[in-house]
Amino acid sequence: MADSNRTSPEENAIVSYKTSKILVVDDVPENLRLLKTLLKNEGYDVRFAPNAKFALASLTQFVPDLILLDIMMPEMDGYTLCEQLKGNPETQDIPIIFLTALNEEADKVKGFQLGAVDYITKPFQSEEVLVRVAHHLKLTQLNLQLQEKNQILLQKNHQLQEAERETRLLLEVTQYLTQASTWENAIAQIIKSICDRIFWDYGEAWLPQEETQTLSYLPNPFATHPTLKPFCKLSSTLEFQAGEGLPGKIWQNQTLEWIQDITQAPGEPYTRQSLAVQIGLKCAFGMPILVNQKVMAILVFYQTQITPCQLNIVALVQAIGSQISFLIQRKQSELQLQQQAQDLAEALHQLKTTQIQLIQSEKMSSLGQLVAGISHEINNPVNFIAGNIDHLESYIHDLIQVYYAYQQSYPIPAPTLTELIADLELDFTLTDLPNVILSMKSGTERITKIVNSLRRFAHLDESQLKTVDIHDEIESVLTILNNRLKLESSPEMSPVNFSEIKVERDYGQLPKFDCFAGELNQAFMQILMNGIDALQERYEVEKKQPNFPYILGIKTQWIQNSSQVQIQISDNGMGIPANIKPRIFDPFFTTKPVGKGTGMGMAISYQIIVEKHGGSLKCLDIPGQTTFAISLPQRPKKQ
Repeated sequence: MADSNRTSPEENAIVSYKTSKILVVDDVPENLRLLKTLLKNEGYDVRFAPNAKFALASLTQFVPDLILLDIMMPEMDGYTLCEQLKGNPETQDIPIIFLTALNEEADKVKGFQLGAVDYITKPFQSEEVLVRVAHHLKLTQLNLQLQEKNQILLQKNHQLQEAERETRLLLEVTQYLTQASTWENAIAQIIKSICDRIFWDYGEAWLPQEETQTLSYLPNPFATHPTLKPFCKLSSTLEFQAGEGLPGKIWQNQTLEWIQDITQAPGEPYTRQSLAVQIGLKCAFGMPILVNQKVMAILVFYQTQITPCQLNIVALVQAIGSQISFLIQRKQSELQLQQQAQDLAEALHQLKTTQIQLIQSEKMSSLGQLVAGISHEINNPVNFIAGNIDHLESYIHDLIQVYYAYQQSYPIPAPTLTELIADLELDFTLTDLPNVILSMKSGTERITKIVNSLRRFAHLDESQLKTVDIHDEIESVLTILNNRLKLESSPEMSPVNFSEIKVERDYGQLPKFDCFAGELNQAFMQILMNGIDALQERYEVEKKQPNFPYILGIKTQWIQNSSQVQIQISDNGMGIPANIKPRIFDPFFTTKPVGKGTGMGMAISYQIIVEKHGGSLKCLDIPGQTTFAISLPQRPKKQ
């Protein structure tokens, strides 16, 4: 509900105009008495003047809210007096109502042209006088109230504009601090914006130097006129200690300083005082930029007019200083968080690296034990077989010689012996025995080669750098993987559909080089196994192309300029999708089904080649194939 005690502006105007002051100017005494009595009874403060001259004199002490002015008066008529009143700035806004017996249209027009607001014709009608007086007084009061409100609105609008400009300036400060390439560039831009906002002529900054415990001048100050260049040049040659000059005093006290008149600055002489006076600088003030009670910079401003301390400028610059301090603290917090995140990432990476090393060490240890056991268990019987094959061959040769000698001595054997020889196909046996002996020799040599390849692959007895032939190392890995070079059919494919992976070797002339051979062979095996897996996957997917040439390529070359061995291992399998290629060397990342991959193979290979040997391992973008490029220095940095 509306407040019943609340009054409208019009009601307030009625209340106020009842106490208004009215000046009646008329040369007829009866008219003066009548109007005075009539108006006083209504509560007005009434003064009267018998002529224009008396009216002008009374206006110096009594300023009315309304003038009732007779037109026909001796010496100076009402028109003339009205013209004088409207020409005076102090009385031009007082409303004037003419009192006249003239009723011609031209007379009324003339009065309105001179500035009158109304006419009251004689003889007076009391009600008409009161109504017209009240009406114009009320209009005057309402007009005054409207003017006051307009003034308030103008002030508020000005305040809003000032607030908007200050907000825009604070946003600019934020933008400079967040986007500038350096702290110095940001401060230089901020100084220019402040000078543009407060309309000062010169701005500069001084930065504390921890090494020398002095303030150094920041180049590129803001200056509105070329005449200020000598001041800039002199400033660039100076350094201030704490308490020295205006910047040093601000640095020492950590408070804002305002010098109204440089020529009258108290205390010790101002360092640049004479030059400042010479080029016309009169007023200066400066403030510190504080971050956690530490001065980050000193901002100093000058102008060419003597100016008392202006609180609005002080408040604005202090707000900017607070904004700068807040943004710097936030930036420092962000940097601390980034550093913490980086430390955590490094710790996580170190943890994963340690896990990889432990897994690799365990795998190598297990591999060593396995190879040692296999070597021991296989070498003894193989050596026994290999050592006795020659004797067996000799014994069989002797027995054959005896058989042929016996056959010559007894060409006609007994019928039972002839029958036995036919049943046993002795002639074929004697012919095939050398082939059997040869196959046994080949088998034992193959077993011996496999065992030697296992030992070379693991290099169980060598943990330090070893000079090797890289081709021998690759071949030892291929020997171990020989059984995987034949692609096996999956259960849903026909057993007759099979293919064999063709290994294409393109070996260059390589010198022997130093490496951790056992670990390097492990990396070779992992990359080659991945290639075989990719070919197996393509073989299973492309069931309708069993005769597709599945190729595993190995290319080596020596780069003389950089003394590096380059090895490329490629396959024409299913390829690696572009979206996962950046992650293939990440620990524990795998695209293989659960149980078929741990995601450690390529990570371990990367560590061996890059971190252990100081080389590089990359997956190249070559159409139609997946290629891993390995670069190895001739001698790695020992880890």
